[in-house]
Amino acid sequence: MKKRKVAVYEGHMLSTLKSFTDAVMSIIATIMVLEIPLPKFIGTNHYDFRETSSSLIIFFVSFLVVVSYYFQFSKFFGRIKKMSGWQIFAYTIFLMLVSPFPLYDSN
Repeated sequence: MKKRKVAVYEGHMLSTLKSFTDAVMSIIATIMVLEIPLPKFIGTNHYDFRETSSSLIIFFVSFLVVVSYYFQFSKFFGRIKKMSGWQIFAYTIFLMLVSPFPLYDSN
C-alpha cells in the first residue's frame, strides 16, 4: 500500500492564516458593536438605557467569548511550527462556526 503525502504548511502560510484570523475576529467584534442600539432620548439630557443595558450585557459576554477564542488560538499559533492541510481545514471550519456570532447577540 502506497503512503500518501500529507500537505504541510509552515512559515508564510501560518502567518497568513494568523492574519486571516485577526481579520475575521476584528470583523466579528465590529459587527457585534454595531448591533448595540443607541439609547432613546426621552427629554432634556435624559436617555432611556433599559434596552441598551440588556444589549450591552449580551455584547460583553459575547465579546469575552470571542476574545477568549482569539487568545487561545494566538497562543496556539505561537507554539506550532507546522500544520497539516487537515488541521488548516478544521481551523477554517472553526472560523466559519464563529463567524455568525454577531447574529446570536442581536436582539
